Formats: sequence, structure tokens, C-alpha cells
Amino acid sequence: RRWRQASFAAVTALAACLLGIVIWVPWRLQWSESRQWVIETKAHAIPEALGVGQTLATAATQSATIRVARIGHMEVMPNTRLRLSDTRTGHHRLELLEGRIRARIWAPPGQFGIATGASETVDLGCAFEMSRTRDGGGRIHVTSGWVMHSVDGQETLVPAGSDLDFTRERSGIPLAVNA
Repeated sequence: RRWRQASFAAVTALAACLLGIVIWVPWRLQWSESRQWVIETKAHAIPEALGVGQTLATAATQSATIRVARIGHMEVMPNTRLRLSDTRTGHHRLELLEGRIRARIWAPPGQFGIATGASETVDLGCAFEMSRTRDGGGRIHVTSGWVMHSVDGQETLVPAGSDLDFTRERSGIPLAVNA
């Protein structure tokens, strides 16, 4: 009798967890086009939210954390400028004009991407850092998962533990950090 009660309680708890996951995951990935991303910072000159078409710029002594819809977060380092170009369910894009960001995304591959001039870096489920100079060059460092970096149709997969240097015209070769 106790075994039946314990089994019933375990099955009920498991069913409740599965139901919660089935409801939570689709809700987490839904995002309307007009919604803004929340910005968390202690700097007074930085706005509290970032909408489509708006630019965020941090000064030499400022940094911020942006909640990327409900799919992750991104740290914006000092001396960085970025613009939110599109945000909707399944498609979140911004442009890194110059500076450095660190992103951690929990979403299906391809939902989050960063444009840097003629190139685009698309998250394939990971955590990564990215920097860009005014002349269009930069570097990507992937700490977990993978990213896809493309320039004029040339696509390069960058795995965890690798760096990729790129210019405005072309993508480099991913190199393992410990190589």
C-alpha cells in the first residue's frame, strides 16, 4: 500500500513537472515585435529599455546588462555602441557598431544574431564574446556551444574554446585558444 502511494505521488509530481515545461518553453520563446529589451545598469545616463531602431552607447566608465527578450542576456562593456534592429518571436537581431559584448543565449539555433557591417554572427546555442572596431574588424571568442560567422556568403562555424578574427571583407579561421 505504501509502495502504491509513493509511486502515485512520484508519477503525479513527474506529470506536473512535464506540464510545467510544456507550458513554460513556448511562453519563454514568444516575443512581440513592439516589446523592448530591459537594460539593467547603475549608470544614470543609460535608458531602462532598448527598442527596435534605438542605439545604446556606453561611456568609458559605464557598462550594462541587457535581457535579450526571454532567451538570454548580454553584457555591454564600456565604450560600446549597438543598435537593436529586429526583435520578434524566433528572430532577434542587433548591430554591434563598435565595442565589446558578452552574450549567453538559451534558445534554439539561429534565433539571436549580431550584425557587424557586412558580416553577421548567429548564435547556435551558446555563450560568446564579440568585439568590433570602427573599421569593421573584430574578434569572436566562444566559451560554450557554437556560433556561425558569415561574410558575403562565406560561413564559418566557430566551436567553444576558439577565437575567430574577422575584417570587414572576410572571416578568419577559428583557432583553439589553447593551440
